Amino acid sequence: MKKKIYQLCLLFFFISLSLFSSESEKITLLRETSYYPFEYVDDEGNPKGIFYDIWSLWSEKTGIPLEYRSLESFSEILDYAIEGENRVIGLLFYSPEREKIYDFSIPFYEIKTYLYFNKNIFGVKSLSDIRGFDIGVVENDFSHDYLLKNGFIDEIKPYRSTEELIKAAVNNEIDIFITDGPSANYYLEKNNGNALFKRMERELFRNNVYAAVKKGDSHLIQTINQGLSKISKDEIEQIIDSWGGIQQFSEVPWNYIVIGVFFFLVITIIIVLWNIQLQKKVRSSTNQISKQNSELLEKNKNLQKKELELEAVNKKLKNSLVEKAYLAQGMESILTLTSQLSLAAKEDRNNFLDSTLKLLVRIIPSADYGSISLFEGDNWKFISAIGHDIEKLREIHLKTNEHVNIDNTVIVDQIVEQDKQFIMKRHNAIKMEEATKPISSSMLAAIKIGEKKVGSMILDIDKHSDKRFTKDDIRLMNSFSNVASAFLGMQQYMIWQGKFQKELIIAMIQILELHDPYTKGHSENVANLSAALAEKLGHSKEYIQKIYWAGLVHDIGKILIPETLLTKPGRLSDEEMEKLRRHPGLGAKVLASSEELNDIVKAVKHHHERWDGEGYPEKLKGTRIPEESRIIAIVDTFDAITSDRPYRKSLSWEFAISEIKKNAGKQFDPEIAAIFVKFITEEWIVSKG
Repeated sequence: MKKKIYQLCLLFFFISLSLFSSESEKITLLRETSYYPFEYVDDEGNPKGIFYDIWSLWSEKTGIPLEYRSLESFSEILDYAIEGENRVIGLLFYSPEREKIYDFSIPFYEIKTYLYFNKNIFGVKSLSDIRGFDIGVVENDFSHDYLLKNGFIDEIKPYRSTEELIKAAVNNEIDIFITDGPSANYYLEKNNGNALFKRMERELFRNNVYAAVKKGDSHLIQTINQGLSKISKDEIEQIIDSWGGIQQFSEVPWNYIVIGVFFFLVITIIIVLWNIQLQKKVRSSTNQISKQNSELLEKNKNLQKKELELEAVNKKLKNSLVEKAYLAQGMESILTLTSQLSLAAKEDRNNFLDSTLKLLVRIIPSADYGSISLFEGDNWKFISAIGHDIEKLREIHLKTNEHVNIDNTVIVDQIVEQDKQFIMKRHNAIKMEEATKPISSSMLAAIKIGEKKVGSMILDIDKHSDKRFTKDDIRLMNSFSNVASAFLGMQQYMIWQGKFQKELIIAMIQILELHDPYTKGHSENVANLSAALAEKLGHSKEYIQKIYWAGLVHDIGKILIPETLLTKPGRLSDEEMEKLRRHPGLGAKVLASSEELNDIVKAVKHHHERWDGEGYPEKLKGTRIPEESRIIAIVDTFDAITSDRPYRKSLSWEFAISEIKKNAGKQFDPEIAAIFVKFITEEWIVSKG
């Protein structure tokens, strides 16, 4: 009897454990109830929409169940996501402020956002034209943040959802609102509002769509990314097509209809009256008709003259509007470049400057050609050029004293001729003329780091063109040179910071090698092999660099372990082993005290955890162990086996590889272990001879 009770208890325990496990793996997807066609709830309470279909496909491809939680407002979604575990916002625009609260997935869609205004409001061409009006937005949406950043505070009228926002506009509570195009098109149609509102011709901004989770939940965001990477672009386009594509905004041109009808009636009345008058005058006198005909001819000449004057005024207005449009496009490009500056500073300098030049030539219509050059010591070198022959320019051995001396943005006519006559060495001036297109006028701006001039940006107008640079062009040139200066300054700072971090880590390793001679060379071996394995796994350069530094300092905690224990030739006692096992945690504390090394703390702390959860210091299991730690654990074991230790001589590579295979799925991540064994036998050992 007791045996049966015991068996029932065990059965109940395992069923509960299974239910708990499946429950903990379930992911809750947060979504809005009225954001058609992306996500909404139908009349029967079922979740629908483009993103519902995308996430259903995600669940199908990953095998992970999704629990859908529909909330009435966007603000509720933002708050609810950070109040619990395994909660995912299925649709969110990125911003630096949001990144402090959430971790973002890879992007998987793009949405355009527009400004809509009442048909009785005229002259709305940009954001600055709507100051003083009440502007409706969805509360805490990206549009809300966008207006705040642009200085709109008192004008903002927040609403809980897109549907509430459109209803408020149709009911004349607001005259202007900002929201995503497809949703606005649907709810305007639904509420008979298309005839009441116009839409600014160009989108206000466009954003990539991401999924987002509570900050720090790296395992969940990794799971989300793995699923999204399995969904192809064609599959997403098929989902959109199944919803009939994206509905376009249509408005009835009532203004033009009314004006057309008015002019038709006026012209009809004039023709009728004129016909009656002519008939009277024909009956009265032929001479009178001739006289009136002469007067009409004179009036017609005057009308033609006025028409020409109106055409001239219209041309000036059109040119002015074009200039303003180019200026607005330029300012928008500068904002985009500035917002991405910290990320771009980590990339190649020449690529960034080349992209900047191409963008500048595109948005300044007066420019036909352009170039960017930098000063390196006493040398003046060309980095990028448009129109000119960049290869020939790079072959010219120029000195900085041959460059035009500029402090502010200036316009110089016939710059190549002036170089030949006054500034540049004759043989260099001849080569410069051969490498460049014929130029009538050039606009030059200095690139500086602090007060030091480090280069220049130049835009040129073709010799046979009648175009001229404008004041707005000079303003844009100033702004772009400031962006280039900021980029180079930030990159210089990152180089200095990297050198300091490298020197700090090397100093710590030298101290460790003095304390424990058996670690000499071990740390560098682990660092190099970990970096090579991370590259084989397809990680980014930034990730590879991080795991290299983590591998270099993975045993730094041994500085705080007694030297006698580290160099003891015999077997360690249980008490001594317990002391030795403290070194990953001690190393993490040492590294956490330095802000420059803070991003490798977790990798060091958990490099002795085991896949089966029997490791230390926190007995983490499976993918809860940081991937960097799982990589270092395999490499550390391999190098330890093939190196001399206090208690034995080094063992063979073949033995080390067999140990890695034997403990895959127990001590080591099985997937990484398999890749490591293949890599070490087919590539690494071969390369080392």
